[in-house]
Parts: sequence; structure tokens; C-alpha cells
Amino acid sequence: MGSKQANKILFENRVPQRMSARRVQMQAARYGDAAGIERIRPHRLRYMCLTDLTRAALAHSQIQQVSGHASQKALGVYQALAVADVVADYQQAIR
Repeated sequence: MGSKQANKILFENRVPQRMSARRVQMQAARYGDAAGIERIRPHRLRYMCLTDLTRAALAHSQIQQVSGHASQKALGVYQALAVADVVADYQQAIR
């Protein structure tokens, strides 16, 4: 990712100015609580999104670009989760 792209504001307040990391955490927790979802934090949302993209068989290079990871090696945790889903589905199918 280029430096210009990395510096774009993802979350902004009403002013509009960049929200602090703590404020984003608080907002995520608040909306998670309102939805009845425990322990929702920004990193967990990112993790869930990347896992879903892996499950949907999006190309690893595309997931790498979305995630901002420097290498595809860092995507291993999401790939392992997708394999775990296959194993779980297989186990359920043979019961």
C-alpha cells in the first residue's frame, strides 16, 4: 500500500477528524453490546472479515491487499481456519 492510501481516515467523528483508536474501540463495543454480541473489538471485526473472505475462496493476493499484510505468509491463520471449517463440515457430514 502506498503512504497516501495508508493515511486515509477510516473512522471519523462529527467534525470530521480522525477518531482515536480508543474511541473506535468504545464505539465497536457499544454497537456490539446493542446487537447482543460479546467482546466485539475492531481487531476482531477485521479478523472475522478476513476469515470470511478466505472461506469465500477469495484469491490470497486479494486478501493480502485488503488486509494490508506485507506477505502472504501472515495470512496463514485465516487459511488454517478455512481448513478447520472443511474438517468440521466433513465430520458433520459423516455422522
